[in-house]
Amino acid sequence: MSLHEQEQLVKRISSLPRPATFNRHALFIDFRRFGYKNPIYINIVRQPLNRAVSLYYFKRFGDDKNDTKNFQGNWKYETFDECVLRNRYECSSNSTFFTIPFFCGQHYDCRNVSRLALETAKANVLKHFTFVGLTEEYEDTLKLLEIMFPRFFRGALQIYKTPDAIRSTKTKGKVPPSALVEEIMNERLALENEFYEFIKQRFYSLKAKYGIAPSSSGTNRTASG
Repeated sequence: MSLHEQEQLVKRISSLPRPATFNRHALFIDFRRFGYKNPIYINIVRQPLNRAVSLYYFKRFGDDKNDTKNFQGNWKYETFDECVLRNRYECSSNSTFFTIPFFCGQHYDCRNVSRLALETAKANVLKHFTFVGLTEEYEDTLKLLEIMFPRFFRGALQIYKTPDAIRSTKTKGKVPPSALVEEIMNERLALENEFYEFIKQRFYSLKAKYGIAPSSSGTNRTASG
C-alpha cells in the first residue's frame, strides 16, 4: 500500500468503537509511524509447502465454500508437480515467497526473497505480534486464543467442533506432490520453512506457558484443505 493508503487504514482501524476486531489480508503496518498506538496483532500461518499446493489448486477449482473459480490460461489442469518440474513462474521461489512479506511489512525489500526480509519478519513477530497460531494445529490455536483473548474467542473451539457449524474450506481437485517435487520445493521454500519453524517454536512455548499438553496437537483437525 502507498503511505496514504496505509495512513487511511490506520485511521480507520484506530477509530473503531471498542471492543473491535479487524480482519484483512494486509502486510504489516507499524501504526506508530502515523502517530497511533499499535493494535493487538494476531495471525495464523500454514506449513509453506502445504500452503503453496493448496493455493495452487484453489486458484483453479476453489473449495467447498467457493467453487466459482474461473481460472484463465492453458495451465488450469496442469498438476502442481508438472508446474514445478517445468519450472514455471507460478511455482518458483519468487511466487511462493508468501508468508514472510505479511510479517516483514510494506517496504519494497519485504517482497524480495532475502534473509533481510526473513529477519525483519522475525523481529516484527517478536516485537508486535502477541500471538501467531498454526493451521496444522488449529484446535490448539483456538485453545490458546480462548485463553489469551477470552473476550473475543470464548467458546470458539466448541463452535469449531460442532458438526456443520462451519462450512468446509477443503480445496477441490488437489493432488499431493511427489517426493521429488517436495524436495525441490523445500529448497525453494528454505526461508519460508525457517520462518515457519521459528513461529512453531514460539507457538509451542505459548502452549507450555498456558498448560496445553504437547500430545493434544496429535488430535488436531486442520482448518482447511
